[in-house]
Amino acid sequence: MRSSLPAFQLRDDLYGAFGDPRQTGKPSGDDIRDGKLTPLVAVARARAVANGDEASLAVLEGCVGARDLTPADLAAVRHVLVFTGARSAVETKIARLVAQSMNHLTSANLEPSARRRLHALALAAAGTPATTGSFTSQPTEEAGPLSSPSGSTAEADGW
Repeated sequence: MRSSLPAFQLRDDLYGAFGDPRQTGKPSGDDIRDGKLTPLVAVARARAVANGDEASLAVLEGCVGARDLTPADLAAVRHVLVFTGARSAVETKIARLVAQSMNHLTSANLEPSARRRLHALALAAAGTPATTGSFTSQPTEEAGPLSSPSGSTAEADGW
């Protein structure tokens, strides 16, 4: 799956699935309840299919698009998004997009103060914490009892 989405949209998808509504201002799980095929869900589904992970596929099929999603159902979907590595893949894609933006801004002929402000704006829009020096980002992962299966990378997903 090729993604032409900007980093801020991918971050918004993560907030929609994992965010705290008090901090994000949006209900958690609404994209899942609405059945939106976000890159996050698409990657999880593709990886579950590739790995023959019937249990993860069953959770996605049974819960994505379910308007009556319970907190336990939402927790199960979140677990699948982490377990399949979809969350990590989206975080990695965000980091890659932000790094590309930072490289473009660094090479642009801009006033130093304008460059700093644009760097800060790009980082804020992507939901990426500002760092000192060059841009670095570590994908975050919600802890869970199971580790992500190996064998499928963001590049293999077409990212």
